[in-house]
Amino acid sequence: MKDIWNLQPGTRIVVDANQYDQPIGKEASKLAEFLGTIARTGSICPLNTKHWKHLPKYVSENILAIVHFDLQGKVEDSDILSHVGKLRKEFKSTLKTRYYKEIVQEGRPIQEIYENNPPGVHNDQWKWLVERWGTPQAAAQSEKAKEFRTKVHYAHTTGRTGYATLNAQFAKNEGREPSHLEQFRFQHLRKDGSDKLSSEAAQQVYDEACKMVKDFMPTPESSFTPQDNTELENEVYTQVFGPEKDGKMLGYGRGMTKSRLFGYGSVT
Repeated sequence: MKDIWNLQPGTRIVVDANQYDQPIGKEASKLAEFLGTIARTGSICPLNTKHWKHLPKYVSENILAIVHFDLQGKVEDSDILSHVGKLRKEFKSTLKTRYYKEIVQEGRPIQEIYENNPPGVHNDQWKWLVERWGTPQAAAQSEKAKEFRTKVHYAHTTGRTGYATLNAQFAKNEGREPSHLEQFRFQHLRKDGSDKLSSEAAQQVYDEACKMVKDFMPTPESSFTPQDNTELENEVYTQVFGPEKDGKMLGYGRGMTKSRLFGYGSVT
């Protein structure tokens, strides 16, 4: 990341975007990593507010000013800031797990927790976080989040490669966009290069969905076009996993909604 931070004034890294204006490709991974360093730098992105939206306007303006990437007017500033906000939230969660919870469980005094300041985190911001985490409201929110995590059965394995980039790679290789079922498969493959999925639960539900697709396939199969197959797999996916919630479209990457997706007319 040092090479990006030390770019000469006016130098920009060009990032490709797909038809939905989402960053894709190798440079998109660099962009995501760079935004992560911003989210973890307290002098740029302070941690001492509960919500991202409560930060002063000059913070977001400064972040946009130091993003050394040419997004060619395709990627909205709001998408960049939303991504930083998500990374900031994840960083706060990491700090809580690594530097706060264990000490609290051991019953150590609050002053010792204050002094256990994580590397790179400003003292005043760390103290604010510790005080915030100690409130009944924060404790209740933490329990609710823990309950939600127990319901997540299929963790993705894409790493730094975003969903949008994986979808673009598939479209380039196959000449069409992936179905939701195909997205589930390549977003949950094991990292060892095998064709197996990341967990028994993911493999089982995928195999069951594929069997349903085969059972619903008309005879002869030769009369079925790729578009027909995509529509059938999408229908089966919805039956197995349920409809999308809150207008969000899983499997397409950050910022994708039904209105944004179907407004472009290329996926059904």
